[in-house]
Amino acid sequence: MKKTLCVLLSAALVFLLLIPAFAEEKDVSPVISVRGFGADLYVKAEDGSETNVFTYNPTQITSMVTNLSGALAKLALRGDYTGFVDKLRDAVEILADGLMCDEEGNSVKNVVTHSDPTDTDTHLNTDYAYFHRDEEHGNYVFEYDWRLSPMDIADELNEYVQQVKAVTGHDTVALISHSEGNNVTAAYFYKYGASDINKTVHLSAAFNGISIVGEAFTKRIDLKNKGTGLQQFMSTFLGNDSFFGFLNSVVTSLNNMGVLDRILNGLDRVFDKTLDQVYDEILIDTFATMPAMWSFVPDEYYEEAKQIMFGDDAKYEKLIARIDDYHDNVQTHIPEILQAAMDNGTPAAIACGYGIAVIPVSTVTDSQGDMLIDTKYASLGATVAPFGGALEGGERLSPDMQIDASTCAFPEITWFVKYQSHNNWCEPYKTFILWLVQYDGQPTVTETEAYPQFMICEGDDAIRAVHNGDERVSFGLLRNLIYRLAEIFKRLFLTFSIRLPSVNC
Repeated sequence: MKKTLCVLLSAALVFLLLIPAFAEEKDVSPVISVRGFGADLYVKAEDGSETNVFTYNPTQITSMVTNLSGALAKLALRGDYTGFVDKLRDAVEILADGLMCDEEGNSVKNVVTHSDPTDTDTHLNTDYAYFHRDEEHGNYVFEYDWRLSPMDIADELNEYVQQVKAVTGHDTVALISHSEGNNVTAAYFYKYGASDINKTVHLSAAFNGISIVGEAFTKRIDLKNKGTGLQQFMSTFLGNDSFFGFLNSVVTSLNNMGVLDRILNGLDRVFDKTLDQVYDEILIDTFATMPAMWSFVPDEYYEEAKQIMFGDDAKYEKLIARIDDYHDNVQTHIPEILQAAMDNGTPAAIACGYGIAVIPVSTVTDSQGDMLIDTKYASLGATVAPFGGALEGGERLSPDMQIDASTCAFPEITWFVKYQSHNNWCEPYKTFILWLVQYDGQPTVTETEAYPQFMICEGDDAIRAVHNGDERVSFGLLRNLIYRLAEIFKRLFLTFSIRLPSVNC
């Protein structure tokens, strides 16, 4: 009897010791990553089969190459600008076949995406990898059709939130939003509130727009005499390790000799002669009919852009109503929407990059950002020095005199990472993201010396406070080359409606 009692007491003691561990594990919040622009899209046939929209058969590839070659030939050999645009249009129609939206902003084809399954509880592993599609990690990745209105995608996000809550047994989830994902999250908060969300982290946010999209939508494409701008972009975008430092020196030499200006001025003449035709015959119906593109148009460009793109054409009436819904109710009210979520008990954090010059393809020449999104927009109002300049003062001035965070909508919860490009993140920055989402309560820029308001990555080794005179550190030759070439093509897509598969922003 005594021995049995000891066994029972020992078992009870072990059980009691395990309870805190179980309780701590169960208290880990599920995390949903709301990805940015660029998820894989699939055309779903009537038989249920799916084909990636960027999968082309040999006949299509041959036709695209033939049309593009013909376009260049007509331009270079004959100076035939009209023929150039005709051939270019034929190539783009093949390239964008699965991406087309109609004049109301609906997908022409039955296009689907695939988020992480919600039939398995994976959230208890807290060592998750941001945006990795891997059941060994604990976050759920929400994919969506990035062409459509954030207001419609918000409905899908709400369904996904409910599914994750159900499978994990939790009443709330955390959201990490990147790029366009922030537009979706903001629309979700507007429509559904934040009662199901226990933390929201906003990375490289596009919810206030992107200047280069506003410039493109108002036909302000301008390459004339932008050699210095291109050299500045290359130097901050590529970094200064042995290979890219050499490349930058070559670009600088070409600029000093006037070669870059001559090349860009020649391209500018092509734009001058073809811009209206390219817009009217190609870009409006393959680009401006995607509602999500309008969520990237900053407020100061918006009305002018609608007039330039659509004029008084009644066939776009429903599309205009759809994009106005997001612009009027969400984009122009982001601070109020986030404040309402925080007032509801949902802590928030914002992080964005700076220090990279914008690519010089428009009249905007002195803005700086993360390669894609302007810092002033991603931070909800920071005062940013013109590229190459410096601020003279400010209540929250960065040590390099580039950012005054005091004018942000939420200066206490907005972090800035110098030379942080849109996608190519150092490992310590990912750890910082993990700290934000796992922090118990509302994180602030003064919470820890490890993560001050103004930071910079030292390769993949560390992240530290910004110092005046810091230079960009590269993460390795091959990785930099792959990521940065991909980012250049993404920027070109946002300008000219050309996209490569499997590139996310």
